[in-house]
Amino acid sequence: CDQEVFGVPEPEGEAFVHELRFGGLATRGRYVGIVFGGTALTCSDELFIYRGEHDPQTVQFDPEQTVEFSLTRPMVRFLKPGITIINHVFTPTPISLLDESGITRQVRLRLDLDEGIEAQVESGWDISTESMEGGTRYTITADIDGSSHVDWGRIFFKGSLSDGQTAQLEYSLDWGEGFGPTSKVPIIALDMPPAPRLEHLMMSLGWFLLSSMQKWPEGLDAAEVIGINTISAFAHWMNPSDTDLWDFRDQVASRGFKMLNITSAFHRINLASNPEATCQFSDGSHGQKLCPSYRGAAYQQEIQRIARESASLLPDILSTDIELWSWQGPVDAENCTRCQADFATSGIDTWDEWKLSKGLEMWTDLYQAVQDAVGSAGGGTVEMGSYDWRPGQDYQFFWPFDALYPQLVQNSQVSTYTPLRPWHIALIGDEVRSDRILLPRSDVLPWLTPGDAGVFRGEALRCAMLECFLNGARGIQFWSSRYWDGEYLLAYNQVVREIAAIEDILADGEIYSNTHVQAPARVSAIRRGDDLALLVGEYSGHAPSRIDVDLDVPVDSDVIDSLTGQVLSELSAGADRVFTVSLQDHRSRVIWIRPK
Repeated sequence: CDQEVFGVPEPEGEAFVHELRFGGLATRGRYVGIVFGGTALTCSDELFIYRGEHDPQTVQFDPEQTVEFSLTRPMVRFLKPGITIINHVFTPTPISLLDESGITRQVRLRLDLDEGIEAQVESGWDISTESMEGGTRYTITADIDGSSHVDWGRIFFKGSLSDGQTAQLEYSLDWGEGFGPTSKVPIIALDMPPAPRLEHLMMSLGWFLLSSMQKWPEGLDAAEVIGINTISAFAHWMNPSDTDLWDFRDQVASRGFKMLNITSAFHRINLASNPEATCQFSDGSHGQKLCPSYRGAAYQQEIQRIARESASLLPDILSTDIELWSWQGPVDAENCTRCQADFATSGIDTWDEWKLSKGLEMWTDLYQAVQDAVGSAGGGTVEMGSYDWRPGQDYQFFWPFDALYPQLVQNSQVSTYTPLRPWHIALIGDEVRSDRILLPRSDVLPWLTPGDAGVFRGEALRCAMLECFLNGARGIQFWSSRYWDGEYLLAYNQVVREIAAIEDILADGEIYSNTHVQAPARVSAIRRGDDLALLVGEYSGHAPSRIDVDLDVPVDSDVIDSLTGQVLSELSAGADRVFTVSLQDHRSRVIWIRPK
């Protein structure tokens, strides 16, 4: 997040090259080590090291600035330069293991924490504690395989400090015959006000195993405080004999959480063992992808797999990820003898129309099987949708959203995996808005990422989530489970608290366009009756922090800060009414125009 320090320009939707200069280091050394913490795509070229003009003999090394670096031994890395912990709530902090030694061994990670901070780990690691002056030493013992793991594991910290109090973590790694240096990382402890449980908007962690939530110390308590109302699961990866996990699923239900299940529909068909499920060619050979007209035993087994898993889990929502072909769709179909025969008897005029009919047929089979199985197991109707299926578009020229919605598909799921720079945050809102405009109600459940496209500030996540909700989403899904931490979850919690008072407006309202601000600021609005919910933002952080908002006001109204409930001003009914929004550390603000 140091783009400004190094003059990196803001992306505007196009790739660019930028020269990074790390000058004025005034240090000395025999070797220079460089570690890249890459995002979705990182390219490097032309690395130069220049001798400085200072006298190297005068350089004094500060032990406080020691950074662990090696090519031959294991190292531990925290993903951010500081750790945010939450008072009274265990929250995860992900850690990475860098190791290219290829040596299998046992390691011990020592954590020295100040008084008032607790630590726990996921199951699979042993942890011991030892009291020391001013705090506690935690020692984590784990087996490693000599390779790097960017998502090695999670440490859960809980604070009992005052809000905003700082502390320090000292940590080091040893493995019997060797050890690394002691490193230090600052900690800040923050309070998290309990969020209400929303009734109409889906708040989940998305791509998050139910077993991960089970391993989260006091995880359901944490979810309630954060404002999560929907617990995620991958039923396919839940062992039917794991009674503890299934008992935990029952705990989730008994505490009133909804359940989101995620699966990769049709991907489980083993094409190597079932070559008949691929496209068949006239020369006796076959393709490498699933044949769109195949309806044999392997196809039926896959349909029943998903139905059976859904009947066991009883989810409220099922999201699928179907990427059977490239963006071009099933290109082998025209050369497949089975597809040719099906096309000839279908009465359909074109191959493009035929492919869409096959997509409609496959999804109908899946939808009906899931609803029948869940209904027979005592569950209700399962809302269903699929990754990147959007109104007005046929996904991979095969899955016809408009023909499926709303009877067989109940939501659109636009995907915008980005590193959440200012341009991306605006893009996220625009993409959600474009879907909402084409739908009769707020049936958009977009996919974001909490970290796999790069490490970013919690404020960026907060702004991106609000852009979704104030442009017509009724829930958000996240692709990664790996990088949730205290900073992101505090942002998540604030979003829930900011939209709680206007939840009904967001869930039942319509896009409202009669409001304007001067660029680079932006405004998004949802209207229900005479109520207006607005998001006023300016994400580059360079414009003035006071933004004039011009809008048409249906009736005499109060201007309310949605988070605090504070009345900021009053507006009389009419066109071109203007009020001013102040932005401080938060680069966006949710405003409720509430009728008097």
